[in-house]
Amino acid sequence: MTEVDWDLIKRKLPFQKDDKSKALRKDLFKQIDKNGSRKISLAEMDAAVRLDMGLDGMASKNAIDTAFHKAKKISGNKGDSDYIEFIEFRYFLETLRRYIEIDVAFKKVDVDGTNNITLVEFKTAQDKLSVWIGDFDAEEEFKKCDKDGSGYIRFSEFVDWALERNLDLEDDDDLL
Repeated sequence: MTEVDWDLIKRKLPFQKDDKSKALRKDLFKQIDKNGSRKISLAEMDAAVRLDMGLDGMASKNAIDTAFHKAKKISGNKGDSDYIEFIEFRYFLETLRRYIEIDVAFKKVDVDGTNNITLVEFKTAQDKLSVWIGDFDAEEEFKKCDKDGSGYIRFSEFVDWALERNLDLEDDDDLL
């Protein structure tokens, strides 16, 4: 897994509400919207984030896809669901920043790389997870997280759980 450069991510994802960030967002949106349609597809966003913005290896397909769809939902924009418009772009950038952090944590727990976390992996990673969210009972939290009862935790389930538990990896990443 690529080492995450949090400073680079902060520079590349201008989601803050200040004037400077808004100007950066407008420029970035125009760069990604190469055909001037005022809409960006998931494929365009994925290519832009991973290649054009230099975040390949730090922003996984899971994180980009989940942030894209969450931004559509959060914004309340009833426009075309296959595209992000500028009104949704700030939500996307902010959500992506958070999901990159959660994705890094997910990959540190999913040691076999199957994109699913088993109970064994969850228990094995309990010490790491405790640094990020505080103390917890592994079996109890695993059951809460595994919402569909499949016996493993998918990324989307981990995202919901991590957000609910306010997972904070960035500040503690150097301890691991």
